[in-house]
Amino acid sequence: MQSDGSRTIQRFVVGFNTKLPDPHYTNDYFKTARTVFGKEQKGLEYSYSDRLPQWDNESYQRGREKALESEHTTNSPAWYEVLLKEFFTEDIKLVHVLAGFNLSSGYPYYVFGVIMPKEAPEEVQA
Repeated sequence: MQSDGSRTIQRFVVGFNTKLPDPHYTNDYFKTARTVFGKEQKGLEYSYSDRLPQWDNESYQRGREKALESEHTTNSPAWYEVLLKEFFTEDIKLVHVLAGFNLSSGYPYYVFGVIMPKEAPEEVQA
């Protein structure tokens, strides 16, 4: 923790196989989405955790089951990487996670920043 003189600023940054912090609505630190793993990089694609089951609940549940079967700590970046690989059916790499909560509902969320595999250029038919 760090102090700015008037209040204490909390910093929650975890390792790859460490459980992510719970961005609870009673913790003002998470009113704005905060980095809890890795760092922002150019070229990342971001997805909100609460949107994944809305986009494709079957793929989300399949990814969750696969993550639960893994040896990774539940709700760690490593665990979510397994889930996201299954969800996107791509060999993605999770490199950045933000945590926050919805100001109107108090519902917590994570934002996953991933590197998607580069697509091979299509061959041009001569």
